[in-house]
Amino acid sequence: MRIAMLGLKGLPATYGGVERYAEEVATRMAARGHEVIVYCRAHYTPNSATETQYKGVTLVRQRTIHTKTADTLSHTLTASLDLMRRKVDVAHYYSLGPSVFAWLPHLRHIPTLVHVHNQEWRGGRWGPVGKIFFRAADVTALRFPSATAVISHHFLEYYQPRTNQAIGFTSTGIALPPPADPRADLASLNALDLQPGNYLLFVGRLVPQKAIHLLIEAYEQLAPEMPLVIVGDAEKNASYAASLRKHATPHIRFLGYRYGAELDTLYRQAYLYVHPSIHEGIALTLLEAMAHGSAVLASDIPENLEGMGACGMTFRSGDADDLATKLALLIAQPELVEAQRRVNAAYIAAQYSWDGVTDRLEAIYQALIDQRPLPAIDKPVPVAAMPVSATVPATGDEA
Repeated sequence: MRIAMLGLKGLPATYGGVERYAEEVATRMAARGHEVIVYCRAHYTPNSATETQYKGVTLVRQRTIHTKTADTLSHTLTASLDLMRRKVDVAHYYSLGPSVFAWLPHLRHIPTLVHVHNQEWRGGRWGPVGKIFFRAADVTALRFPSATAVISHHFLEYYQPRTNQAIGFTSTGIALPPPADPRADLASLNALDLQPGNYLLFVGRLVPQKAIHLLIEAYEQLAPEMPLVIVGDAEKNASYAASLRKHATPHIRFLGYRYGAELDTLYRQAYLYVHPSIHEGIALTLLEAMAHGSAVLASDIPENLEGMGACGMTFRSGDADDLATKLALLIAQPELVEAQRRVNAAYIAAQYSWDGVTDRLEAIYQALIDQRPLPAIDKPVPVAAMPVSATVPATGDEA
C-alpha cells in the first residue's frame, strides 16, 4: 500500500500525542513493506530538505501560515493538493480540523480516512470561533472522508449514531519502557533534587483542559511534604502556563519538557501520577505512567475510565476538594499505592500493543482500498460495569 498521512506537525514526534501515535504506526507500516508519506510542517522539523527519510517513512516538509488559527489548516490544504499529484492508495487525515479537506483526494478517486483523536470544541483551549469551527468539523469528519475512525469507545458511542456508515476503531498503544537501572534513576533524580518514591507527578501540555490549576489548588489545600512535579510546557497558551507558574515554590516544581530516559525515571520513581484533565482523548501520558508501574489517580471522565480499565483510581472531575481528599488518602495509605503498582504495567502490556494498533489500522486501509466494509469492532465494556476497584475506596460520608 501507498499511504499518505496529513494533519500532523511532523516526525520525529517531540511532543503531542497525535504525532507520537502517527510515528508509531507509520514506522511500523513502513517496516511491513508499505510506502508511507508523512506531511510535516517546516517550522516543526529541523531538516531543511523538502523530502527526507525517517525510519523508512518519507517526510515531505512544507511551509505553513504559522499562526494558531492558520497553521494546521494551511498545511493540510497544501498537503492535500500535493498528494493529489502522487500515486497514493489511501489518505489518512489526523484529527477533526484537517477533516475539512478530506474531500479533495476524492477528486483523484483516492480513499480517505479521518481519525478522531480528540474533540477540540470541548475544554478551554479554543475561543468561541474556534469551538464553532470544530463543531462544524464534527460534521465534515463524518461526511467528507470515505470512512471515519476513533481511538476510544466513548468517541465511538458519540459518532456512530450520527452516521449511517460504520465507524472504525483503532484504540492507542504504548511502547513498553526499558528495564530500570536503579543507579541511573538515582543519579537522574539527584540532578533534579528529587527523592525516589517521594513526589507527585503530572506530565502533559500546560493547557486549560488538562486542569493543572485544579491539581495545584488541591495540592495547596494539603500542603504535603511530598513535592508536586509538573513536566511539560505550553505550545501556544502562554497566559495559562504563566498563571500556573505563579504558584511555583520549592514544593511545586515546573520542569518543562523532559524526554527519554529522564522521563522514564520520573514516571517510574513517582509516588503517584495524577491526571486531572476535564477533557481528553485516551491520554498517552496516563497510559505511559501505568506502563512504568506508577500508581495513577485520574479524573473520572469516560476517556480516563476506559484507558485505565479496572486498574486506576479516580476523583470527581473538576472537583478540587475531592481531588484533595483522594490525594490525602493515598499519601496516608501507601499500601493502596503499592497494590496498584503491581498490576498497572501488566495491564498496559496486555491491552495497548502498538503492533495490535497497526494491525487494526492496516485492516481499515485495506478495506477502504478494496471498497469493503470496515473490520468489526469488539463490544466495549460499559463504564458502569467496571469493577469498584477502579476508584479509591469511599471515605467519610461519601457514597
